[in-house]
Amino acid sequence: MSWSRQQWTRKQHRNVWPHVTLEQVEVMKEVFGILDGDGKGYFTASELGSVMRAMGGAPSAAELEGVMRELDADGDRCCTFP
Repeated sequence: MSWSRQQWTRKQHRNVWPHVTLEQVEVMKEVFGILDGDGKGYFTASELGSVMRAMGGAPSAAELEGVMRELDADGDRCCTFP
């Protein structure tokens, strides 16, 4: 059975993020939703850069790639929310 984040129980959240409160998970989901503006379930370096520029930043391609290396758990050049 596949689980949507919205269907996770408190125990399932605790198994994924044992040191994060449910409130913090909700904030992370909101931020992820901003980065994943079209709702496809992931965001790319390009989308991250667009959001950062909209917030007044000026990230270089190297900076964006560095952030994505930190966030991209499976190496597919996309960041998904577990």
